[in-house]
Amino acid sequence: MKKDVDGFVPGKAAAAASQPPATGKTSIPSAPAGQVSFEEVPVSQMRKVIAKRLAESKFTAPHFYITMAIDMDQAVESRTRLNEVSPVKISFNDIVLKAVAVALKQHPAVNSSWLGDKIRINHHVNIGVAVG
Repeated sequence: MKKDVDGFVPGKAAAAASQPPATGKTSIPSAPAGQVSFEEVPVSQMRKVIAKRLAESKFTAPHFYITMAIDMDQAVESRTRLNEVSPVKISFNDIVLKAVAVALKQHPAVNSSWLGDKIRINHHVNIGVAVG
C-alpha cells in the first residue's frame, strides 16, 4: 500500500521481518537450501470419493474441449437488472450454466456419453459443477 511505502524505515523493516506475521495463521516452515520439505494433510472420505469419480470420468471417456471468446457486457447488465428483482442472487456461474444448458439442447450430439460400443445421446440436460 502507498502508506507502507511512504512510511518505510530500513532498520525497522529488518526487525519486523524477523517477527512472525500477526495474522493468526501459522507460517510455512522453510527448509535449508537443497533439502526437500513438505507437509501431508489427510483428506476426508468425501474428498477421496470426489477425486476418484473425477479421475474415473477423465480416464474412462473421451474428452474434447471447445474454447470461445464471449463478450459478456450484456450479461453483466442483465445480471444487474435480474438481481434488482430476484429473491436470490444470480451469479455469473448461473448465467453461464443456463447458456450451456440451452446450447446442449440445441446441439444434442454434444450432450452425449461414450459407452464403449455405443454413444448415448441424452434427451435431458444434467450439468454438474465442482466449485471450491
